[in-house]
Amino acid sequence: DGDGDGGDASGCVTLYRTWILVFGALAVPLSLMGIREQATYQVIMTIVRVCVVLTMITTVLLAATYDDPDSTTAATHHGGGGGDHGGGQHGGGGGGGVRGSATSSFS
Repeated sequence: DGDGDGGDASGCVTLYRTWILVFGALAVPLSLMGIREQATYQVIMTIVRVCVVLTMITTVLLAATYDDPDSTTAATHHGGGGGDHGGGQHGGGGGGGVRGSATSSFS
């Protein structure tokens, strides 16, 4: 689609070049400063990094503990459940999109 979201090769290149420019805009001025002049920036960036990591951990834990109300019926609606339908090792029958395969692999 080429709009910079990484959907195809040209979008990927555009996205890559954009982030290279952002990195350069931050790294070049910082490389011209002394350590003491960078102290405030480095402290702020450390706080931001901690917040990002905590956000990633929190969202993973929330996703792992989230009880999907459709999860009990998803197996029957999307081909899960195994039985005589050739479900294989994890009981996943045929068909079913992402939800069907994810539900049947955890049941």
